[in-house]
Amino acid sequence: MMARTLRDEFAMAALTGLVAGEIALPTECKPDAHKDWAKGAYKIANAMMKERLKHSTAKERGVFSSD
Repeated sequence: MMARTLRDEFAMAALTGLVAGEIALPTECKPDAHKDWAKGAYKIANAMMKERLKHSTAKERGVFSSD
């Protein structure tokens, strides 16, 4: 089994929110609809990662000064 990344954790949270929220899964959907849901969850996860990076400190990003 592959190790989960923070991006994976964000995608899981996004998918849970999409399913539980106002945007509910249709009762009838195309056979490969799960692929669209997964892609959407990872798009949200990517946005979450971008925001996290934008607001993180240099130390959190692994950037250290030479002194």
